[in-house]
Amino acid sequence: MFVFDRENWCYVFGSVAEAEGNLEAADVEADEYVALDQDGRVFEAEAAEGIDIHFRPTDVWDPQQLLDRLARFTHKWEIECDSDDLIEIGNAILEAAWEDRWPKRPRWLARRMHRSQPPRL
Repeated sequence: MFVFDRENWCYVFGSVAEAEGNLEAADVEADEYVALDQDGRVFEAEAAEGIDIHFRPTDVWDPQQLLDRLARFTHKWEIECDSDDLIEIGNAILEAAWEDRWPKRPRWLARRMHRSQPPRL
């Protein structure tokens, strides 16, 4: 799942449940996000009771919006991917975020917080 905020920052999640558990309810209530799956299906976000976030698939498919947003994001942040495969692009975004993680030192703390390698889809 690819979730974009108003500034087109891209968050990449391996599942809808992962996205629901990692985003801010206040941002969902402020209509901050556009969420699409790898096929371009648009998801609607709702913050139940201002706490729990739920994504619901809609009947809207917009793969071109997904491609355009990803192209703008990867270009702006100089994220390179040799493939046009959306899963590989998502993995490249995850790897770039992992490389930019904090803290990196001490290593034991970095491994505990971020694992020893980037997440993958």
